Amino acid sequence: MSSLRASGQDAAITLYPGAHHAFDNITLGYIYLPNADNGAGCTLRIASILGPLPSASDVAACLRKGATIAGNAEAAASARRNVRNQLGDLLK
Repeated sequence: MSSLRASGQDAAITLYPGAHHAFDNITLGYIYLPNADNGAGCTLRIASILGPLPSASDVAACLRKGATIAGNAEAAASARRNVRNQLGDLLK
């Protein structure tokens, strides 16, 4: 985060405790996907979202199998509130 801000980017990271992929689907139960590729162990660095991108072998080396999806009503409500607030600030 500090490197993004140092480069002049307006960036922030918001963590939602207990939120998994698909957390905004509040009707979704806890589902473990054993064969899904999981990049949580990756710490690849790129200069920007435009690239240059890491090589396929660099990405493959840090992937592991297994991922969880689950709805989380509290995290979904918080994320929606944050988006509305940020849009309100940007559109002033």
